Amino acid sequence: MTTPATTAGRRRQTKWTREAVITAIKRWNELYGEPPCSADWNPSLCRWRAQEWRIPRYRAGDPDTGEPWPSTNTAKNPFPHPKSGKPSFDEAVRAAGFVPHKP
Repeated sequence: MTTPATTAGRRRQTKWTREAVITAIKRWNELYGEPPCSADWNPSLCRWRAQEWRIPRYRAGDPDTGEPWPSTNTAKNPFPHPKSGKPSFDEAVRAAGFVPHKP
C-alpha cells in the first residue's frame, strides 16, 4: 500500500487558503498539461471511475518540492458556487484561470 503524500514524512501544509489552492492548481497544470479534475485529488473517486492511473501522481505530491496536493474537498471549500453557495471544485479551477473538465 502506498502512503499518501500528506503522511509520507513530507512537510504538511495545515491551512489551504484560496491562494494556496490556486497555486497548486496552476502547478498541476504546469506539470501535467491540464488543470486537475476532481478525481486527480481524490483517490477514492479515481477507483470508482476506474482511473487508478491518477492515484500515484496525487500521492507523490509535487515531484520537485515534495509538497502534497490538497484533497478535492479541501480544494473546493474556499470556492463557493455563485448560485448554490456550495463549495465547488470547478469554481476553484476557474479561479486559477482554467476551464474545468467536463463531467
